[in-house]
Amino acid sequence: GEQERPVVHELTGHDGYVTLDLQPGQEVALHYPLVERTAHYEVGSPGRTVSCTGRWRGETLMHVDPPGPFYPLYSRSNELTRVQPAQPAGPMIDSL
Repeated sequence: GEQERPVVHELTGHDGYVTLDLQPGQEVALHYPLVERTAHYEVGSPGRTVSCTGRWRGETLMHVDPPGPFYPLYSRSNELTRVQPAQPAGPMIDSL
């Protein structure tokens, strides 16, 4: 048989959510970018603080610079790359 071509829609989020209408049994793939940002922090206790910069990808802290004077403040593999889901997610509610 002839395969249906996917229909692509660009959705606009409101307060971190998007809405879409689906029919029972309809398959959906959602793709979205993970925004990268930098934030500056003062960490430690009063009188013993360290200034550092955190690099974020979406809601995941990727790197802290400087790493810390004695122990790393935070460590994540530099090998972590952007990925697409390997398979569709299951239903969040068993009855769906």
